[in-house]
Amino acid sequence: MDMKPKVNQVAQGVFRGKYPQASLGYVRGLLTGSILLKVLVDTGNLGRNVISEDIVKAAKLPVYKLNVGVKLSSASGSPIEVVGETTFKLRLENLDKPLLLKALVCPQIEGLNLGNQFLQ
Repeated sequence: MDMKPKVNQVAQGVFRGKYPQASLGYVRGLLTGSILLKVLVDTGNLGRNVISEDIVKAAKLPVYKLNVGVKLSSASGSPIEVVGETTFKLRLENLDKPLLLKALVCPQIEGLNLGNQFLQ
């Protein structure tokens, strides 16, 4: 699978309305070499990376219990349950080497949300 699309052409097409289904802020990622997913690079997430519990189960990633309680809330203020933390390799489009990342595992989250922990 080619993970290096012509990003500039696609981005220009998005701004011109050529790809109305495209979501800005998202990139494609390959998790543990087998699961293709949509990854949100979230500049508004001032905390840690967060991943869907469903994706963690599908990838058969280990979930480690946290030694301290972590409280998360959505942009609307509703609480987000944290069931643990996991570590995984992620290959993002246009990057040659995979990244080793940690993320909180949450049942209410869809996909993978890379926050301030990733952006630093």
